Amino acid sequence: MLGTHVVKTLRTTDRRIGQTRGALFRARISNIFDIMKHETRATILGIPIDEVRKEDLVRCDRVRLLADIDALTQEQRKLLQTRFKFLIERAERDVADEQDALDLSVDALDALKSAKMAGALEVYQRRAVEVAPVHQPAKKLDPRASKSLSELLDAYFSDRSMTPKSEAEMRVSVRDFEREIGQKPLHEIDNTDVTKFKSWLQEKPGRAGRPQSAHATVAKSLGHIKTVLKWSANEAGILDVAVGQNVQPRKKTREEKEPQKLAFNNEKLVKIFQSPLFTGCQSRSRLNIKGPYHFRDDKFYFFLTCYLTGARVEELPEATITSLDGIMCLDLTTTGTKTLAGARLVPILPELERTGFLRWANQRITQGGKLFVGKHASDDWSKATNRYIDQIGIDDRRLTTYSLRHSFRQLLRNSKLNIETMDKIFGHEGDSVGSNYGRQTLTKEEAQNFLDAVKSSIDLKHLYQK
Repeated sequence: MLGTHVVKTLRTTDRRIGQTRGALFRARISNIFDIMKHETRATILGIPIDEVRKEDLVRCDRVRLLADIDALTQEQRKLLQTRFKFLIERAERDVADEQDALDLSVDALDALKSAKMAGALEVYQRRAVEVAPVHQPAKKLDPRASKSLSELLDAYFSDRSMTPKSEAEMRVSVRDFEREIGQKPLHEIDNTDVTKFKSWLQEKPGRAGRPQSAHATVAKSLGHIKTVLKWSANEAGILDVAVGQNVQPRKKTREEKEPQKLAFNNEKLVKIFQSPLFTGCQSRSRLNIKGPYHFRDDKFYFFLTCYLTGARVEELPEATITSLDGIMCLDLTTTGTKTLAGARLVPILPELERTGFLRWANQRITQGGKLFVGKHASDDWSKATNRYIDQIGIDDRRLTTYSLRHSFRQLLRNSKLNIETMDKIFGHEGDSVGSNYGRQTLTKEEAQNFLDAVKSSIDLKHLYQK
């Protein structure tokens, strides 16, 4: 009946202590109610309280009870009012004598008064007595709770280290959220708002003409909002309770449950590296159409680098070249930060070097630039390369530029390198504790073993530079 008011008064997280205190608290309240029932029934029947029998206390029909109460004289009403006040005051004095239960019972009495004696007592108080309400002081609102979610984002970002891309994605999600529900103060946001945003996300058309957004897209945007709201409660202390945590996106469809990214098989790899970008195109703006022009530029080397180093699309922009005791490596120690193991060196395979990659890379760096750059870096490269894959006839949405990383992993498996070296070069955490000791540093011996063991699964000789 008293709901969270009772729970908050227990003041413990220990189950056994909570059960003991709860039983004691319940017994006290029950006793107050029983005495009030005796008093009211005795007044209605017009007999001394000591003569009230058990059958007189049986809960009667609400209509008859209200009629009995309405029939009381003003003097009887005042008598009941005085008795109820006396009972509450006596209960307060009794509880005050027990130091361990002081806060528990005072809060309980405040809860009783503020709830207007819920249940049967509410009827007595509303119809029979007019006890002055006791108002519990309102909790002081955190000043930050009056700000909107977007206004709190800077404080949220200051508590953690995030990539510019992740930060930008979260800002977009918050912008969409506030555009859908309105720019409410934080303390006014509730589960209904989060549910409304989820519905908007799910009904929004997806990419490539899909009738609705993909499950992953909805889950990511919804997750951004829930994360900030959870931070507002658990870390920043702005809210008492984290809002919207039980709001979940729809279940995945059967199609979405299938593997999201596949490796390119040899047939698809040949199709990529025999396409106009590598064998001759019409112009820089028509790379997918056969023609007489050959451009060995960043677009040409981007696909090759993904395939023969396993680098993620977002790691390649601004990657550099470094030497490991004479072995040239793709340096991802600063850009490979998706995981702790992502910061790594990947030796340049002979097949990649024979395409002129190192000569081109050194020229780019000498000119003061990075290997792969773009206005929006990884986003631009992801869109451009995926578009090219579609244009040359590979239209399976599970095959993207990222699939080249899966193909590289297959090259590592086929090489029969030990698993620790594979994980170190691929940028994965090892499964065992021992595999993580010394994993931050690739040794010259490991790099040489990699160069000797890993080979492309398709012929790339037509791309070698003479």
